[in-house]
Amino acid sequence: MISKNLFSPICDRVIEFGLILLVITTPLALGTVHVRAYTLMELVVLLLLFVWVLKVTAAYVFTPLAGKSFFQRQSPLRLPLITTPLNIALLLFLGLILFQLIPLPSSIIKVLSPSTYNLYQETLPGWPQATAYESILPDAIDGEAAHPRSATHPLTTTWRPISIYSHETTAELLKFFTYSVVFFLLINTVRTMIQLRRLILAVVVTGVAASFIALLQLLSGTDKIYWFWLSPYKVGDYFGPFVNPNHFAGYLEMVIPLAMGLLIAQFSTGKRIPAGNWRRRLSLIEAHLAKNALLIFGIVLMSASLFFSLSRGGIVTFLFSLVFFFCALGFKRTQKRKRKVVLVIFGLVFMVLIWLGIGPILRELSTLLNLRTAAAQRPLVWKDTWVLINDFPLFGLGLGNFQYLYPRYKTIVSQAFWDHAHNDYLELLADAGWVGGIVLGGGLVWFLASIALKWHRRRNPFAVGIGLGGGAGILSLLAHNIVEFNFHLPANALLFFVICGLAVVAVHFQGDQEKDPIALPVRTITLTPAASLITLALTVFLIGTLAVVMVKTCRSDRYFQRAKRVSTQELAVEITAANDSMAAIELRKAISLDPTNARYHYELGRHYVGMMSATWKQGAWVMEKGRWVFRAGEPTVEYACESLGAFSRAVRLAPSNAWYHFNLGWVLMQLGELSEDTMAVTERVMGTPSQLSADSEIEFRRALSLDPTNTHIQQIIDKERVR
Repeated sequence: MISKNLFSPICDRVIEFGLILLVITTPLALGTVHVRAYTLMELVVLLLLFVWVLKVTAAYVFTPLAGKSFFQRQSPLRLPLITTPLNIALLLFLGLILFQLIPLPSSIIKVLSPSTYNLYQETLPGWPQATAYESILPDAIDGEAAHPRSATHPLTTTWRPISIYSHETTAELLKFFTYSVVFFLLINTVRTMIQLRRLILAVVVTGVAASFIALLQLLSGTDKIYWFWLSPYKVGDYFGPFVNPNHFAGYLEMVIPLAMGLLIAQFSTGKRIPAGNWRRRLSLIEAHLAKNALLIFGIVLMSASLFFSLSRGGIVTFLFSLVFFFCALGFKRTQKRKRKVVLVIFGLVFMVLIWLGIGPILRELSTLLNLRTAAAQRPLVWKDTWVLINDFPLFGLGLGNFQYLYPRYKTIVSQAFWDHAHNDYLELLADAGWVGGIVLGGGLVWFLASIALKWHRRRNPFAVGIGLGGGAGILSLLAHNIVEFNFHLPANALLFFVICGLAVVAVHFQGDQEKDPIALPVRTITLTPAASLITLALTVFLIGTLAVVMVKTCRSDRYFQRAKRVSTQELAVEITAANDSMAAIELRKAISLDPTNARYHYELGRHYVGMMSATWKQGAWVMEKGRWVFRAGEPTVEYACESLGAFSRAVRLAPSNAWYHFNLGWVLMQLGELSEDTMAVTERVMGTPSQLSADSEIEFRRALSLDPTNTHIQQIIDKERVR
C-alpha cells in the first residue's frame, strides 16, 4: 500500500507543476481567448482539483484505524484549509452567479429585477401568460421533434432566469470558477519558499519570453502573431502573443513588479557597503549586479516591450507601480537604500528606449494632453453604462451579458460594436449589480488591506520583496482596469489570481531557509464519516459534470467552425439542396451538444435564409388563369419555415439581441409574400398574410428598440418596406 507520507507530496508536486504549466501556457496561447485554449485551461484546473481531492481522500483512507475497512470507518474527516479574506468573497460571488442562472417565476423576477421583467415582456410575445412564440410557431414547423412542447422545456417554459442570456453567464461562471480554484490550490499547496520561488520564476521567465517575441515581431514588421497566425477578431496591430496590445501591457504590468520584488528580495541586507572606500563599494555593487544580471536584463526587456506596446493606460499604470514601489520601500528603514534599485532600473529602461527610438512612445503619450481626443468615446460609453446600471441595480443582467443589452442604451452614433465597457468596474456592476460589486470589490479591498498590514510587520527580505512586488502588480492591473477590460482576458485574469495567491503566501513567510514552512492561517473543517463520504462523492461528481460540459462546449464550437468553413466554400458554388446538407449537419451537431448557444441557432437560420433565396431564384414565371404568376422553387417555403424556427429559438435564448429579432421579422415578411402561392400551408400553420405582416412589423420595432442607433437595421427595414 502507498504510504500517506509519500502520496501527499506527490499530489502537491503534481498540483505545483500544473500551476506552473498554466502560468506558462495561458499567455503564450494568444492570451487564451479562443474556445479551445480556455477549455483546455479549465480542464487542467479541474484535473488539479481532482488531484487535490485524491490527496484529501488518501489522507483519510490511510489514517490507521485498526480492524475497520474504509466503509466501516468511524473517524471524522479533518480538512485543514488556508483562510484568507478573499475566500468568502469568491464563494459568495460564485453563489450569486449560480443564482442568476436559476429559472424563476415571473412574479419573483418582477420583484427582484423589474427591468428584467419588463425586458422579457417587451421581447418575448405573450410572456409571461403564454409560451414565447406559441402563437406563430406550433410544433409542426418548430423543428424540435425531439423536444416536444411542455412547461419544462428550456425554450418554452415561462420561468426564466435573472440572466438575460444564460449561455454567456454559464461560460463566465466556468471561467471564474477556474480562477477561484487556481487561487485555492495555490494557497493550499505552496508551503515553502522554494515552491514559491519556482512559481515566481515561471511567471517572470514567461513574461520575458513573451516580451522578446513581441519586440522581434515589432522589429520584423510582421502583421501576424508568431509570424503565421491571423486572429479572427482583427487583422494586424498585434503585440506579442496577445491580440490586443492593451492586454499585453496589462499582463506585463503584473509581471514586472513581481520581478522587481524578486530582485529586491535577492539583494542582501546583512552586508552594508562601507563609506569612503569607493573601490570596495564598486566591487560589492558589481557582485550584486553580476549575480542578478539575467533578472535585471529581463526586467528591462519587459519594460521596454511594455512601452512599445503603445498602450497609454498600460504605460501610465506601470509608471504608477514604479512610484508606488519606490515609496513603499521608504516606509521600511531596512529597505530604504534599496530604492536606488528602482532608480537604476528606470534609468536602464530609459536608455534602452532612447536606443530603440522613443519617438512613437512620446507621440502616443502626447495624446493624453488633450483629454477629449485621448478618451475618445469611452466617457460616453461609461455614461450610458451608468444608466444601464441604474435600471438593473440589484442583481444586474447576468455575468457576461453587458454586450447583449448595451446597444439599447448606446447614444454614440458610431456603428462600432462595444462588447465591453472598457471599465471593468462599471461592467461588473452592469453584469452582477451592486450585490456582486460589493461582494467582490469589498473582498478584494479587504484582501489587499490584510496583505498590506501583514507586509508592514515583516522583516524577512523575501517576504518584503515578493509581497511588495505582488501587491504593486495587483494595484497596477486594478488601476489599468479603469480604462480596460483585462479581467475578461483569461490569461490576465488567471495571472491576477496567481499573483494574489503568491502575495498572500509570501507575506506569511518568516523563516530563513528555502525549505522552511510558511505559517498561513489554517481553519480545520471536521466532517462526520457519512458527511465525508457524501462530500467527496459530490465533489468528484461536480468535477466530472463540469468536465463533460466543458468538453461538449469545445466540441460544439469545433462543429460550428467547420460549418462556417463549409458555408464559405459554398459561396463559390451554386447553392443547392445537395450541398446544403454539410453546413446544416455540422450546425445541428453543434446545437445538439450546446443547445443553449443562441448563435448556433441564429447561424442555422441564416443558412436556411441563403437556401430560401437560392431556391427563390430557381423559380419561374408561369401563365395561370390568363395572368403571369411567379412560382418560387419548391422547397422555398420549407427553408423559410426552417429559418423561422431557428431564429425564434435564438430569440427565446437571447431575447435582447436586436439582430435576432430583425431576422425573425424579415423571414415573417418573406413568408407573408410567399403565402399567395402557398396559402393552404401558411394559413394552416402560421396565419394569414396580414397576420404575418403584423408579426413582422412587431419584430422590426423590437429590433429598433433594442438597438436604436443601428442605422444598418433601419436602412434594411426601410428598403424592405418600400419594396
